[in-house]
Amino acid sequence: MRRTTKLLICIALCGVIYLCTPSARACEAPGPCYDWNPSTRVWEAYGCVETPCTEDYEYCDETSCTCEVCKGWDEGDPIEAYIRYDTPCYICQWVDLKGSGASDEDTPIIDYDHWIDGNGQEDEPTDTLSYEWDLSTGTNAETGIFVSETDKDHVRWWASPCIGTVNITLTVNDAPDAMFDECPGTASDARDDDKKVVIESVDVLLPVGCPVAGPHDSSVEWWPDGDDYNWTNPGSEFGDFTYNNATYTVDFAYDTCRWVCEITNVCASTRIRVSASTRPG
Repeated sequence: MRRTTKLLICIALCGVIYLCTPSARACEAPGPCYDWNPSTRVWEAYGCVETPCTEDYEYCDETSCTCEVCKGWDEGDPIEAYIRYDTPCYICQWVDLKGSGASDEDTPIIDYDHWIDGNGQEDEPTDTLSYEWDLSTGTNAETGIFVSETDKDHVRWWASPCIGTVNITLTVNDAPDAMFDECPGTASDARDDDKKVVIESVDVLLPVGCPVAGPHDSSVEWWPDGDDYNWTNPGSEFGDFTYNNATYTVDFAYDTCRWVCEITNVCASTRIRVSASTRPG
């Protein structure tokens, strides 16, 4: 028991002597860029940790412990986009739609970011853009269809067979490209602009000279019957009417999203068969 007590006392004294040695370190360094001072027995900062970087667009590189130049980014200008196409736009016609960076001319849609660094240099690089085209009805009963890919800055549209307005939507979004030499703490999402949504109301028209159908009776039918052409009015109390050697004019006219056949200028010799019971007075 006495021998064990002496051993413990010896170990404790050795520990005290070690801690009192000037070169002994009481704990680990609090971080990079610290040196142990054996005289004061404290960790002392040096380099950019001791003297923080004060210039804009600089940061403390904890590997070299020096102030290094970096790039500070911002979102630059918002995305500008417009839809351009040749007018007028007619029913059932190919229409080439194009996204443009200007309303009055065909120019590429470009999204600029902006950076400046600690040396006073700056630049406005561009971001990668994505595109999406959509159709919706306005006053038009139908939208027509896209007949090419809808993820480009241009698209081909087969216009509606109906007259009236169709809403064409182009959505442009940016995908910020890789950033180099970015200052720590720079918010990467600051470069991500809001989506640009452009809606164009396109008026689909009839081609010049195409007639619009007037009131007509869809119950009247014509069909060939040998050398004659019979025109029957179903349900008539006067029987039927037969025209021999008929001449007439056939026109096609627009009628609410369809084309109808209009028969006019009918001229024919007439043979009428009338039921006795319903003969008009």
